[in-house]
Formats: sequence, C-alpha cells, structure tokens
Amino acid sequence: MVNAKHLAILRQGVDTWNAWREKERQVKPDLSHVNLHAADLTGVDLKGADLHDADLSLTVSVFV
Repeated sequence: MVNAKHLAILRQGVDTWNAWREKERQVKPDLSHVNLHAADLTGVDLKGADLHDADLSLTVSVFV
C-alpha cells in the first residue's frame, strides 16, 4: 500500500521529490495502489519506485 509520507513528498512537486530522492537514495519509494490519474510526472525520478497497481492512466510522464 502507498506510503503516505512518500505520496506527500511527491505532491510537493518535482523539485522537492527529486531533492528527497537524491538525499535518501537507499529508500525505495512506495507508490503502490496510488491514484496518479492524469498527474504530470514530467521530470520526476521514479527509478526503483514501487508502482504496483498504481493508476497511471492518462499520466504525462517523462522519467528521469
């Protein structure tokens, strides 16, 4: 199930998320089962993130 802390960081925007990812390299973000329908994920570093059963339909994404 989605980690509420990880989702809260993502909702703060790409710069905050990517800075957190850079600082916390050992953390595997858990965004499983989250609804990201139509979210703009352009530039968001999602490498290694758990996106199992996440709704990414109509999501704009360019993964770093």
